[in-house]
Amino acid sequence: MKLGILSLLVLAQALQSSAYPWMAGPGAERAYDEMLHRRAEKLEERALLGGVLGGLVTGVGSTAGGVISGVTGALGNLVNGLATGGASNVDASNRFPDVNHPFQAPGPTDQRGVCPGLNALANHGYLPRNGIVTAQQVISATKQVFNMGEDLSGLLCFIAVTYGGNLQTQTFSIGGEDDRTYSGSGIGSKSVSRQFGLDAHSRCEGDSSPTRNDFYLDNGDNHSQQPDRFRRLLALAKQNGGNFDTPTLNALFGQNSQLSIQNNPKYYANGPTLVVILAAYPIIPEFFSNGTYGAGGKATLQNIAPLMGFKINDDGTICAVPEQIPDNWYRRATPYGIANVVANAPGTLAAGNTLPSPLSSIIASGNTNEIGCQLYQLLSSQSPATLGVPLVDGVSTLLTGLQNQLLGGLPTIFGCSGAGNSTVTQPAFDDSLQAKGPGGDQSLTCA
Repeated sequence: MKLGILSLLVLAQALQSSAYPWMAGPGAERAYDEMLHRRAEKLEERALLGGVLGGLVTGVGSTAGGVISGVTGALGNLVNGLATGGASNVDASNRFPDVNHPFQAPGPTDQRGVCPGLNALANHGYLPRNGIVTAQQVISATKQVFNMGEDLSGLLCFIAVTYGGNLQTQTFSIGGEDDRTYSGSGIGSKSVSRQFGLDAHSRCEGDSSPTRNDFYLDNGDNHSQQPDRFRRLLALAKQNGGNFDTPTLNALFGQNSQLSIQNNPKYYANGPTLVVILAAYPIIPEFFSNGTYGAGGKATLQNIAPLMGFKINDDGTICAVPEQIPDNWYRRATPYGIANVVANAPGTLAAGNTLPSPLSSIIASGNTNEIGCQLYQLLSSQSPATLGVPLVDGVSTLLTGLQNQLLGGLPTIFGCSGAGNSTVTQPAFDDSLQAKGPGGDQSLTCA
């Protein structure tokens, strides 16, 4: 690397020692030097010093920041002009990962799929490392590490369980279909209905993803990170002052949605998948930034790349890698819930193109109460019968219980009159080419 990693680490030391007074005291300077050396060795081990992620952090806890400059060659073409900087108001208790949750790359039978955040949580053991999870495990882990509101995680888990998982046990795969989610008998068994996991196209996952290709444009691979999409994000961030903030991510949605409309003849976003996709863009800076986004914390390259699952090499190639929480990273200080998603959705949609979806015009209206109520009524009026599950009393009881447990707060938030009154309709689900088998068939490539 051509930036002089040692000098940048010295700069980081000076900034951090003033920002963290609790690190001062006799022997602190020597201890901190040793800590920096260990960190540099750790980063080298993880092959991050070969790119831009190792020595360019200017000091988490400081308000100092700037842009990357002076990098030569293909690497410089990608990173020069991208912002650096740390969080200004961090609480030591919000630092992750802790020593009990080290990064570990997934094994051949561990499920990983379309959601970088859940992949990272599983890679650190905040979720089961095999990628077979329950709704309550996801709600707990996303609250603990990302400070996601329980109403938002509850809504996302409702979609995951109802459309891709086991209604009986509230279990689902964060990747593709997996025998470990099925019950031996009864409503949750394979003989009653298939459970395709989060990779289930048009059920849990939709096209125009920030990081994945459209289902029908890559032979059904909607679950592997795409370096070209991350390269597109780098270019947009450079055009926006070097920041990976909400306007930058909205601009990325604009490009990705245009590509889908132009090239994907089967492009369609039903209600739940449209909301999930629109939420996915602002969620990246809201959850992946270091510290409190909007109050000093920045969504910079050093934080975004590892959590999104990308590594930049000296020769300018970008490689997909298992997602992980970067060193010295702090979660956001305030919860981010479904009301935030609904409030951000019109801005994201406006940055793109008119999507073929029954919810498009409702979201475009900008009326957050109407958006929230239509989403709630749409979800609560859908029955597993649309998924090929017989609508027997047991299923109805389980679904009603799941709605009350995971969606119960939405009517209060948005002033809804009740469930089952949605004015939008949805097409049949398409189960062709679904990812199957342990591991979800993810492919880590470079480009």
